[in-house]
Amino acid sequence: MGGLPISVHSSGVYAVKKYGLVTPLENEQALTIGTAHIMVMHTPGHIDDAVCFYIEADSASNGAPNLITGDTLFVGGCGRTNSQGVKKLFESLQAIKTLPLETVIYPGHDYGDTPVSTMQHELAHNKYYLVDSFESFSNLRLS
Repeated sequence: MGGLPISVHSSGVYAVKKYGLVTPLENEQALTIGTAHIMVMHTPGHIDDAVCFYIEADSASNGAPNLITGDTLFVGGCGRTNSQGVKKLFESLQAIKTLPLETVIYPGHDYGDTPVSTMQHELAHNKYYLVDSFESFSNLRLS
């Protein structure tokens, strides 16, 4: 096949290996692209092999930490899931919320009021962060 190399969480290699060279990624794996220092965060829930990419402030062009969230976290929302994935999605969002408040959030889709946000804004305004328990999160996400 000989296409471009693909990087995917190790749990998703099976789905893309037929397309060419696959590099499996692991949770907390450090990557360097150019001068950017990036940490892979495995964030299952929306899909089992979801990952986010955390870029440290000292290597980000905007001088702030950045998180590329894909379909895990949106501005004002989060990815869809089902009853089998809702606990994993909740846990993934809990891990993300431990990042610095100034972390700039870059979601995979522009579904919110703005195309980007910050962790501080999401913690204060995102309905999936305003719930007080897993049960409340599950009821809200699956409704």
